[in-house]
Amino acid sequence: MRVAIVSALRNVARFVPFYRASIEAFTVQPSRIVLYENDSRDGTASRLQQWPGVTWFSLRTHVPHYPKVATAERAAHLAYVRNMAIEHALAYDDWDAALMLDAQKYASPVLLESLLTVLEKSADIVAPLVCIPGGIFYDTWCFRHLNGKPFREIEDGRPHGVLDPGTPFQVGAVGGVYLVHRRVFEAGLRLAGTNGEACDSVPLCTHARARGFTVWVDPRVQALHCPTPQQMRLYVRDRRPKW
Repeated sequence: MRVAIVSALRNVARFVPFYRASIEAFTVQPSRIVLYENDSRDGTASRLQQWPGVTWFSLRTHVPHYPKVATAERAAHLAYVRNMAIEHALAYDDWDAALMLDAQKYASPVLLESLLTVLEKSADIVAPLVCIPGGIFYDTWCFRHLNGKPFREIEDGRPHGVLDPGTPFQVGAVGGVYLVHRRVFEAGLRLAGTNGEACDSVPLCTHARARGFTVWVDPRVQALHCPTPQQMRLYVRDRRPKW
């Protein structure tokens, strides 16, 4: 199955070299990378120009400064820009699934390979566990049981509620890093703004499940949210992060 990596980037010039290195280390390489540069002021566009083979676009209109807090305005804007990236990606027919991967998320080399095994077998949307350095489960992005009950913090690398850490399972919604089959987007489903308390992928997952698509988590692999370039550099350098 062919995969496109799709993302929207803003003011992440310091992360781009490490983001690129982590993608180039994937055991399964993407057939296309589509990035939407979101009115950056720090040279992000220049970094993307130095990345051969990447399809990227710039949002030319001025973007207001949104604080790094959960607000409905910020969530709506993020959904808008990411949907623009998805629309651009859909213009190309050389991919079957899209990995939504932000520049501040470190994905281990085997992550894409593992998620593809779930997508090809039974899922329409599948995500890894998303953690922050130190091993704390990143429940902000609403990995939920089908009954809506959230997971608690993890112990020994796994969240409570994962009975078999080697078996993928269905959930209500995912976010942060996730793989979406093209048929979901071709059905007209898109990201949507929220009240700011949940990722813009939560409405996507909710509407997808209502349409008969399935949403899964693969607990065999994790991705890390790295707030600083130093953290990203560490994981890219080691290539085998100690989860």
